[in-house]
Amino acid sequence: MKTLNDRKKEGRALEQAIEMHQHCYYKRLVRLKKRIASLLEYKHPYFITLTLNETSTGLKMGTYKRKITQTFDDVQAIDFVYNIDYGKSTERLHFHAIVSFNNPLDYKQLYHIWKYGAINIKPIIIKDSEALKRYITKQTEHAVKKTAGKIFYKRNVRKKKEN
Repeated sequence: MKTLNDRKKEGRALEQAIEMHQHCYYKRLVRLKKRIASLLEYKHPYFITLTLNETSTGLKMGTYKRKITQTFDDVQAIDFVYNIDYGKSTERLHFHAIVSFNNPLDYKQLYHIWKYGAINIKPIIIKDSEALKRYITKQTEHAVKKTAGKIFYKRNVRKKKEN
């Protein structure tokens, strides 16, 4: 998402830049809420935090994105959304994800695949898309680093089959 300074550099008046910035932010929140609501329609949604150990830090962001996508594909995730965050005390990069499955997640398989650090897995019991949207956006807004505001979605999501 472009910053106000980016919009001012494009030649927009300050009021117009603020209005455009707010409009884009609102659209982003609506898109995120819809995506989270669709994730919660599946039978087995989870909140997963992926952390990095000392040997896995310092890679390019594109490398992390590929590793996360491959990890979730390997455990047959139907859909996911995740954000980038940095720890408050260590400022270490980690990722918060909401991931949906048709079947229960095999925790051992996920622990075996993600060799880059620790994993924290919590099944989502109360399926409140508004609360989860607020949590994900709060995580992106409080983050220390500029790049932490990014939210990533799985591409080419298979549509849920009706039984």
